[in-house]
Order: sequence, then C-alpha cells, then structure tokens
Amino acid sequence: MSDLILIDTSIWIDYLHGSPTVSKLQNLLEENLVCTHSWIEGELRTGSFKNRDLFFDSLNKLTIIPTIAESFVFRLIEAEKLYGRGLSIIDINLYASAKAEKVKIWTKDKSLNQICKQSNLVYSGN
Repeated sequence: MSDLILIDTSIWIDYLHGSPTVSKLQNLLEENLVCTHSWIEGELRTGSFKNRDLFFDSLNKLTIIPTIAESFVFRLIEAEKLYGRGLSIIDINLYASAKAEKVKIWTKDKSLNQICKQSNLVYSGN
C-alpha cells in the first residue's frame, strides 16, 4: 500500500474550493493513489459545500485505511514524545494509521507535517 497518499482534511477543503495549490490531487485521484480515513470523512462531514452527496459517494470508493486503537495511539504519544507539539488526537491517529499502513500524508497542518517529515511519511503535493 506504500504508493497511496492519505489526503488530510485541509487539502480536501482547498480542493473543494477549487484552489490551484492542490491541483495535483485530481491527478492522484485519476491514478487511484489516494486513500482516506474515517476521521477525515468525519471532519469533512461537519463542513458545508456543494455536491455533498456526490463528493461522499466518491470519497467512499477510495481505499480506507483503518483507525488505530486508542491504546496503541496513547503508547505512540509517549514513545515518540508527541505531546506538547500542537497535535490533536485526530492528527496523531492519522499519523499512526499512515505509519501502520506505510502511506504518506498530504497536509497543510504544520505540526502534523513536521512529524510526518521525521518519519518519511510526508507528501508535499509536488
């Protein structure tokens, strides 16, 4: 699964708003290189945008990487000293999921991006 890229909520929002900074996402989708996570879908479902039904139908056709058990995430927080770094529990679970599935993450979140870089899990969108 290592060729897949987990698209974080921040990138999806830019994509939905037609931002040219994430134009590469369309190519990744066409090449079937995009995966998602249930917590990203959850965050997106709280937003308001056009064509919701079509978007979520398409999102649900992507590979979904599993959520990691809280006990593992809590151990990871301690083991990698992920506390005090501006990361939410969602960020850390996405990171843990990407790490377990060996996929890269494309995000605009600076704190998440930083830990992904340290583990060679960052995708820059280039």
